[in-house]
Amino acid sequence: MWNIRPSEAPNTPPEQAATSREPVQPISSIESAVRNQSSLSKGWVIKGDICGSDPLFIDCRVEGSISLPGELVTIGRNAEIMAAITAGDIVVLGTVCGDVVATNRLEIRAQGVVTGNVTASRLSIEDGAWFKGGVNTLNGKADEAESAGAEPAARGTIRIRQAKPSRPEGLPGLPIPMSA
Repeated sequence: MWNIRPSEAPNTPPEQAATSREPVQPISSIESAVRNQSSLSKGWVIKGDICGSDPLFIDCRVEGSISLPGELVTIGRNAEIMAAITAGDIVVLGTVCGDVVATNRLEIRAQGVVTGNVTASRLSIEDGAWFKGGVNTLNGKADEAESAGAEPAARGTIRIRQAKPSRPEGLPGLPIPMSA
């Protein structure tokens, strides 16, 4: 009923076996930094200066200064920092009261609180974060001018004030009717 003939092999050379490989993705500096970072858990209270050359996760109370030039500093949700912070990258999930200098970037994540002046090349403030202070932005020209001892003319200054809404306790947030 069915006339089935075996198919003849084509005259082309046989195909090489295809190997399926996923492309190798480079590991970002932050991901590799997280693997090698030191941490201070929430049971610690540190009074003094912290300095080093490895990434650091802080989830405790610190009073003093934190200096990790070119490294990642992550401020955990339980952290209460009363210190000036200087680092390459800074991520804030907890509370910081003091001046912050990030030579690369500063991220204030949701529920993070920063009170103090900020200097950073890149600044990210998520919805739900709270920030009060001044912002100085850095770029390549400003860094070169500062290193040469010239006046940093390429630096911009932005003053940001975000106040928490004040509402008497116990009253719902109802809209105010407008008169016609």
